[in-house]
This record gives sequence, C-alpha cells and structure tokens, in this order.
Amino acid sequence: MNKELNLFKNITVSNFKDVSFPYKLNFNLTNKCNSKCLTCNIWQIKSSNELKTDEIEKFFKKSNKFSWIDLTGGEIFLRNDAAEVAEIILRENKNLYHLHIPTNVVKKELTVKNIKKIISFKPKKFTVTFSLDGPEKVHDYVRGVEGNWRSVMDAYAELKSYQNNRFEIFFGFTLSKFNFGKFEETVESVRTVFPDVSYKKFHMNLAHSSENYYQNSGVDLGIKNNYDALIKEFEFFRERKKELFNPINFLENIYLELLKDYLKTGVTPIDCKALSSSVYLDPYGNAHPCSIWDKKIGNIRDFDYDLTAMLNQNIVPEIKRDILNKNCPNCWTPCEAYQSVFGNLRQAGKKILFKRNNGK
Repeated sequence: MNKELNLFKNITVSNFKDVSFPYKLNFNLTNKCNSKCLTCNIWQIKSSNELKTDEIEKFFKKSNKFSWIDLTGGEIFLRNDAAEVAEIILRENKNLYHLHIPTNVVKKELTVKNIKKIISFKPKKFTVTFSLDGPEKVHDYVRGVEGNWRSVMDAYAELKSYQNNRFEIFFGFTLSKFNFGKFEETVESVRTVFPDVSYKKFHMNLAHSSENYYQNSGVDLGIKNNYDALIKEFEFFRERKKELFNPINFLENIYLELLKDYLKTGVTPIDCKALSSSVYLDPYGNAHPCSIWDKKIGNIRDFDYDLTAMLNQNIVPEIKRDILNKNCPNCWTPCEAYQSVFGNLRQAGKKILFKRNNGK
C-alpha cells in the first residue's frame, strides 16, 4: 500500500472507530527558542534533559507507523541534530506521507541549511511553515526579535525555487490581540517583496493557552472578549481561500467555519480525535493526548521507547472517554483540529450545513 492510500485508510477508519495506532505525531523536539514571543513563554524555559538523538532513534525504530508528523519546538533548528532527526523519521516510518516543520527563521542561514539538507532526503511530502505574525514592525514586535521579518523574507528568497509537488513553504499567521486587523497588511507586505505570493501561501490559526506546551496560561491573548474582531479576520481569510480547491484548503475551510462555534462557546466544536488519531510528545519523552492538555500518559523512557506499550495502559481508555466527553481544556488548534475534522467528516458537514441553512 502506498503512503497516500495508507493515510486515507487511517482517516477513513477514524470516522468509525479508533485507529490501531495514531497516524499523526506532534513531536516537540526542543524547548530551546530564540524568539521572545508575546503570545508564548517557551523561550523562557531553561530546557535540559531533552531526548538525545539515540533515544529518538530508539523511539522511531519501535514506534514507526506514523503517516503524518509535525516536528516542532521551540525552534527545532537550534538542535544540532535537527536534520539527523528528520532523516531518522523518514527512514524508520515507511508509511510517512507528510513531514511538517514550523520555524521562526530567526537564524536565516541555519534555517536554510537544514531545510536544504532535509529536502536532500527526498521526503514524500515536506512542508515548512515560516512564522509571520504581521507586517515588518508588527511581526518583529510580536516575536520580540528585531529584523526577524526580514530574515523570513531572505530565507524565502533562497528557498522558493526549491518548491515543487514534494516540498512547499507556507507563512503561518497566529491571530491574537497583538495583531488584530493586520492580516491583509501582512499579505501585502510579503507581496512587496514577492508579487506572486497569494493567499494560498498562508495559514491562519488562533493563539491558544497551554501549560503543557506554550507555558502561557497567565498571558492575555485577547481571545475571550474580541469575538467580532476575530471573526472578521478569520472570515476575510476564509473567503479568499475557499475557492482554491485542494485537500488542505478544504480542511482549513472547515476548521475556520467551526472556529466560530469554538469562539462562542469555548468548547471543541466536534468530537476530538486526540489520543486516537494523534498524540503529542514533548522534548523530554513525556506523551500527552495533545499539545494543550497537560495530562501525562507516561514517559517513553519508562516504556523502552515503545509508544504502543504506553498506549496499552489501563488509563488510556479513561483518558479517551474524558476527551470524548470534553472533560479536558477544550481547544481548536490545527495540531489536533485537522485530524478531528478528518475523523468526523459527517459530523462536521452536518454542523456546517445547519449553520448555513440557518444563516449562522
């Protein structure tokens, strides 16, 4: 079975029951970070005892049935072995269809060097997201690094010719009170350098709080009391991408439609597939259902680096029930929302049709 068909099989199965092994892994490779974001406190963590390269290799030798891996941080390219880890992932996961890496591009040369190295490994589908939270002054302010917007532009200039049907770069805009009303200006700022860049090159998501990942539970992101401003920005973006038909745009359109419900209620709008279709692994080997909930399932070091053995614990069905009953922090972050949409296509479709038929 080829890699696309294997992913499609898992997505199909997830609409009816739990898949036998999570097809997506959100792997936070490091908490080391050279940004100083207003929306996130990862950069304040004094990270130590992170998984070593040989431990990561042991994990992927035993836990290698993933079809989709988000390799994130922190800033993953601050780890000297980042490209080596990507090579391990690609070598050991024979069914891997999609490898995704977000990066802040603070160190342009380091980013470009590592991305070119990973391209040389010939992944089936490799996408990179350059964080871009505003036009130049806004982005540098939100990210806390002067010159960061410029380094993003410079890195894109060096890598844009490498794009093809196997490798693509996107710009990731995280919406918070710090950049309300700045999305269109952000796109136009990129177009002043690269006139051919369109909205299809952008992704948008909502800033979230998490003790588990962002370490930002005390940060006011401006989400609770700015419903109209948030919806205006998301609708502006959705209207410009919904006609661009491909699986990712289809998925993002549903994510944005259901975001309205989440912003009104604070409750995950459809059944969440965390710990069924996906799992989150932190830099120290701790596994959690998702990036938002700090509920610890176990540490892979205690299970001889075997995720299946960890997920066979008696506590796992109970955690899954809590997720299904929404006895969790509730979120709508793309890290978990996308596979939840994939695994609830009928539920999501009915909800969207109801909203449209009733003018909501």
